[in-house]
Amino acid sequence: MQQITIKNKPASLSENGHYIVAQYEPLRLYVHPKNADQPHYCTAELDSVQYNGTRYVQYQPVRRFLRDCLHTAEEIMYDGPLDLGGDYSHVEGVLFGKSEADNIRIAKARRGQEKTDGKARPDYNEAYVIVSTVAGSMYPYHAAAVVAIDGDDTVTLEVFARGTDARQNDRSAAGRFEMYSSKGGTTFHSVWSNNVNFAGTNPVTMVLSRYY
Repeated sequence: MQQITIKNKPASLSENGHYIVAQYEPLRLYVHPKNADQPHYCTAELDSVQYNGTRYVQYQPVRRFLRDCLHTAEEIMYDGPLDLGGDYSHVEGVLFGKSEADNIRIAKARRGQEKTDGKARPDYNEAYVIVSTVAGSMYPYHAAAVVAIDGDDTVTLEVFARGTDARQNDRSAAGRFEMYSSKGGTTFHSVWSNNVNFAGTNPVTMVLSRYY
């Protein structure tokens, strides 16, 4: 991942130049017109942005989301709307999201193992999830589904909100695009474990997969 400027403002360019996430417009993803795969769960718009002589096509999510990060990730993983409250995702075969206590047990059991923390590397139809291991945290976890991959970089589409905010009839949340790498301070785990909402909670990052 490389830091660049678009319109004199900061942006992130993925490893092989396939995707651009601009901090000034996180609700849109810019995609190389020839070299990049179409991002999952996204649709092209007429607008574009120019970088290094190439017009990157602008994409947005196919729909808005409920105000729940895990449910948003699961809908992207399953490629369509889901009812609240279902059993949709797991970590290494163990159902995720049943209760805070269960999630903490899953996280503590996975700590230090493969595919955790900075080594978490979700594929398409998978997601990152970072879990606070301190009971009663205001933000017990945050999930983000992968919509594009370029080399060692992943692009996610995510909603940041507590699950208690979600209502089945309220699809008003616009997903934000974010970019993470597999190195140093730009991994999903590094970014979110240092976020004020997870600092001091000894969090664990894992890979979520579809439950069925």
